[in-house]
Amino acid sequence: MSSNTSTRSLPSSNTKRQDPRTAIEHNREIPELLGKALQCALNGDKQGAMRYLNLAGMEGQLASQEWFTNPANGWPANADSTIEMKGSDRPLIDTGELRKSITFIVREKE
Repeated sequence: MSSNTSTRSLPSSNTKRQDPRTAIEHNREIPELLGKALQCALNGDKQGAMRYLNLAGMEGQLASQEWFTNPANGWPANADSTIEMKGSDRPLIDTGELRKSITFIVREKE
């Protein structure tokens, strides 16, 4: 996993609202990491599989969190009254708690 956002190929910003899943579906690293996890699992390397699953989860988490501030999401701007009330023009971001609540869990099958 890298912090380079060039692997996150999202559609350009336009007036059409984008589905939030776009942030993950257009991420090129996630399928690669999941493929490596599968290969490790098929080779009996449980630790390697878990490592790649965690990396894929982290990549999905980051892509989802970044979607909140990506203009490609197509979210409408806040109304002037909302901007005045919360002191920000960022849609769906007030305290940032919603964005920070997006996480992932990798666990073994019970």
